[in-house]
Amino acid sequence: MPRPQEVAELVVNGQTFRDWTSVLVEHRWNDSFHVFRFRAAEKKDLPPYWTKLQFKPGDVCQIYLAGILAMSGYITHRQVVIEAEQHGIELIGKSWSWIIAKSSVKPANYDGYSWSAIARAELARFGGSLNVVGTLDEKPFENCQTQPGEPCWNFLERLARSRGIIIGAGPRESLTAIGDHPTAVIDAIVEGQNLLRANCVISNDAVYSQYAAIGQCHGTDQRWGTDASEMEAVTSGSDKLPSILVTPTEQPVTLPELQERCRFEAQWHEGTEVKAQITTQGWLRPAAPDLWRIGSTIHVKSPMLMLDDPLSIQTATFAQDSDNGTTTTLDLVLPWFLNGHLDLSASNDPPPPGPARPNP
Repeated sequence: MPRPQEVAELVVNGQTFRDWTSVLVEHRWNDSFHVFRFRAAEKKDLPPYWTKLQFKPGDVCQIYLAGILAMSGYITHRQVVIEAEQHGIELIGKSWSWIIAKSSVKPANYDGYSWSAIARAELARFGGSLNVVGTLDEKPFENCQTQPGEPCWNFLERLARSRGIIIGAGPRESLTAIGDHPTAVIDAIVEGQNLLRANCVISNDAVYSQYAAIGQCHGTDQRWGTDASEMEAVTSGSDKLPSILVTPTEQPVTLPELQERCRFEAQWHEGTEVKAQITTQGWLRPAAPDLWRIGSTIHVKSPMLMLDDPLSIQTATFAQDSDNGTTTTLDLVLPWFLNGHLDLSASNDPPPPGPARPNP
């Protein structure tokens, strides 16, 4: 029998189901949506419970892990397998922002709008809101129009790159926009204590010695000809070998915008130098009665991995099955890869836990 802190609950239309043989819930800090997968099985000689599992694609659901709300979203797939001695069912779903990923933008002219104003206008079409982390670049776009048929997520992500904004799935009915923000270490994973499995890759495969961004702007009385059509910005990288990455801008830009675009491209490549995947037992953090939260920073100490550093959680995968028990797997990256800068003066007190499940 799972302990209370290891119980996964799927709530659909007021019905709660807990008897799962396999659970997977994945939070992604900078991806278009979170995902979940639940599996259940019934042996032939046990009382049937299929009437309780009449959940179907399109149903709105909430997922609680250890009594804490982990996700709100939709069931997108239902699969049932019937064999002679056993029945099985699998339910797969995604968080609310999946709607943004699959829907096309409306024809619109956003000249003079900032990125956040554009995002809020698009999200309003679906009843969603913008969850802002840190400080966003609010410079308005001089020229910005939607492209017919372009997915809403692709449109917003394309514009976000020009402002150094990272976007991802947000809590409940929202999209998260991640700007420059302070981050403090709130917990730790230590080899020999709470580190169950791990692998770490330290690589310079994606870094360059030089980054260049090229673009163009509309001609003016002050800027015309090749000055407007062949703009370039350059910044240096860490690769010791001579290598260069040239990135065309996604839309017309000013020269200061081109320089920022070049700087951010360098940040996102240089930030791939360290990637670690660490699995720990259970779903709750040692320092607080809360789930491991994407975007938060933890200290990883592992001599075997050559790590004694703060790393930020890019993806958190909560899993449970008969082979591995209850685990959380964290994909970790350098904090500044996710627009975070380590604030040593910030409080290291754990944040308040996520919303608890209401009493029935």
